[in-house]
Amino acid sequence: GILSMGKNMGVHCVDAIVHEFTHFVSRSIVHWAGDNQTAAINEAVSDIMGELIEADIKGTEPDWIMYNVRNIAFPGRGFLSDFSQYNDGIECHQASTLISHAAYLMWNGDGRSFFETLDTEELEQLFYATLYTLPSDCSFSEFCSLMQNMADIIWKQGKLTYKQKLCVSNAFFQVGIEAATLRVEKEASITVYGIDGEEYNNYTLHVINGRTEKEYTAEEIKEDGLTFDKYGEYELLVVDNENTDNQTLVNINVVEQGGVSEIPIFTLCGVDKFDGIIGAETKESEESKEPENEPSTNINNINI
Repeated sequence: GILSMGKNMGVHCVDAIVHEFTHFVSRSIVHWAGDNQTAAINEAVSDIMGELIEADIKGTEPDWIMYNVRNIAFPGRGFLSDFSQYNDGIECHQASTLISHAAYLMWNGDGRSFFETLDTEELEQLFYATLYTLPSDCSFSEFCSLMQNMADIIWKQGKLTYKQKLCVSNAFFQVGIEAATLRVEKEASITVYGIDGEEYNNYTLHVINGRTEKEYTAEEIKEDGLTFDKYGEYELLVVDNENTDNQTLVNINVVEQGGVSEIPIFTLCGVDKFDGIIGAETKESEESKEPENEPSTNINNINI
């Protein structure tokens, strides 16, 4: 492709250059093909990368202003900062600030001590890694779910702190976006993570659809993946074979197209003590089981 910047933009406009280049990168990963919310997410990711990489190149903190067009830190002039303002008739660039403003809040925080902000490199890694989990038709709520899942993965890898993971969730809360039930393709792979953040393979998976229930071993899942019999809502119940009272429940919706094909499930498998079933749609309910001493908290439009 060709990056067309316009005759009034020079090479000093790093955020605009990165914005357009990110469209090529994200399009090759996600293959955007959704509605207005998908287009807004596409624009937001380009804005976010533009601001973060501009700051890295210049050796400054992000100014969170996309080429004097969008003020991401303080959206105004028709640009959104809360989902309550959204409707499908709002142009995708104006709606994009719902996601980009959430990124700003992850970087800036809200001044409360039980959140720890993410620096530019951590945000870059989080947003880039999340691209690989997105369906081509992605809503704001699905983006929220998948990014919180990715923050969980990075936290378990020791690359984010628990307070930073909370900051990611809180940023979406601040812009009024709630996590959605995960949309999944009919054929999917599943990776179960234990309490140490490593892949866990001593479990039994129960796939429940209404009154129908099927049981799979970890070996069967690892070798063949999972093929659902029909479309619709399912419950995935992971039971720790070392302690069968240690269980994790995930709700998903199997769709004909536009779903994800990889499902990470975070569990307390391997823990000595247990407290019954954990809701794990986005691991939100496990946040009440934070580590000791941690505080608790209740389309493809490529025009800038």
